[in-house]
Amino acid sequence: MEEEEKMEEKMEEFNILKEKILNEVDKHDKVFFLNMYGNFGDSLIREGGESLLKDIKVNYIKINDNTNKYIGNWFKTLYGKNLLIVTGSGGYCEFWDSEHLIKSLALSKRFNQVIVLPSTFQREVFPIKNVTFFARDFTSLKNVKGSIFCHDMAFYIQDKEILKKYKNKSPKFKHINMFRTDKESFIKYKENDSYDLSKMGNDQSNVSEFFDFISEYEEVSTDRLHVSISCAMLNIKCNLYPNAYFKNKEIFKSSLKDRYPKIKFFESLN
Repeated sequence: MEEEEKMEEKMEEFNILKEKILNEVDKHDKVFFLNMYGNFGDSLIREGGESLLKDIKVNYIKINDNTNKYIGNWFKTLYGKNLLIVTGSGGYCEFWDSEHLIKSLALSKRFNQVIVLPSTFQREVFPIKNVTFFARDFTSLKNVKGSIFCHDMAFYIQDKEILKKYKNKSPKFKHINMFRTDKESFIKYKENDSYDLSKMGNDQSNVSEFFDFISEYEEVSTDRLHVSISCAMLNIKCNLYPNAYFKNKEIFKSSLKDRYPKIKFFESLN
């Protein structure tokens, strides 16, 4: 019963997001869904975003940002009243800089309105008149004036059919380390004693393969956000550690700490 109440509370945040999208859809001729390029864990964000749009019966044209170069040629041919929905991301930071792309699209005059799905914003983002930002943690909420809080889009699939097959699955192994090996890494873990699952696919990969791998373990130690979110949804014990800025810690506080007791956050390996 308690788990059902927590799920209802979480879904309430997505109802606000749905309402905002539907209000804008009615005002526009076409809806575009821009999927930001990312790693295997970002496929959960993409899956959650597309699942939500399908649930509220929004017809959209999907655009994949595979290189950032393609976008520059694509949107210049657009005319009419267009709504752009941008998938959630952790790219608004010193390591990836997705903010520049969003500003370019918003100011291009090709889109009447832009909605950025729940993301993390490391730095202050100055408001853009035709952009609605959703923040997935409370520090990001402060960094973007006028933004709206909503949980990471990966949580949207927690009650979907895709996760039901793991409900009674028994793990085969005790524990695994899954630490990141890119420039957003804070804890430099020994690569020969860790498996960076998120680098084994991209945002277009099949999310079932991500869940398949994690569900084999009783316990996971990681600094990958979506590994920890997957553990939460699969009811697997997870030790979450910091990434190179506040993202992991803040999303732990906003979405994981009070709802998923098997997820613990540690400042260091000691």
